[in-house]
Amino acid sequence: MAKTIFRPWKDACAKLAQDAGMTTRENRGIHPVGIEAKTNQQIADMLVISLIRCVLIREAFYTIAGRPFRNGLVHAVEAIVAEKRRTNRQNSNASA
Repeated sequence: MAKTIFRPWKDACAKLAQDAGMTTRENRGIHPVGIEAKTNQQIADMLVISLIRCVLIREAFYTIAGRPFRNGLVHAVEAIVAEKRRTNRQNSNASA
């Protein structure tokens, strides 16, 4: 499941979850359910849950994260990853 998400995204998801006050359990759910570009049916099949349950879980993650839709969640994670890369580049340039 989450193995397809590279490390910077996983770290950004964890930061977003922490900033939103999510529990550890909710945070773990953000990776495979909230971010991966899978349909609700694919996720339901992967987790062996009903399609309706999958939709409800996804909507709960988006609400908790303060993002009404998957795209908003993805953009928030992308912004965190981009900021971290900028910071890393600035630190590398400063030490060179």
